[in-house]
Amino acid sequence: MFVITVSAVKDIFEDMKRHNADNVENSRKVLRLRKKDRAFVDDIWRNLRVGQIVKIRQDEYFPADLILIKSSNPSGLAYIETKNLDGETNLKHKSCLKELHSQIHTPEHACNFFGLV
Repeated sequence: MFVITVSAVKDIFEDMKRHNADNVENSRKVLRLRKKDRAFVDDIWRNLRVGQIVKIRQDEYFPADLILIKSSNPSGLAYIETKNLDGETNLKHKSCLKELHSQIHTPEHACNFFGLV
């Protein structure tokens, strides 16, 4: 009974710590494309919904569940550090589809983008 109680208390503290870390991550700022006025506006990650377009700047942290549709790199590459996921500190390259990279140049172009995954 003692071992189970100690284990349960430990799990409660770990869950509280994870909950607090999630709140910090979900409260980070992000630039979200608002289609109404075709401009990027400040928002927080908690408010994002599936299908919305966000702008990630160099050296910003972001969740792993994004799809790269445009890069400032002329070849359409983005270099991503995944040490939070797998502990590796080397940069991994991700590339967007060449068709998308050549079609999206402004927020207006991104507002007209539609795709299925």
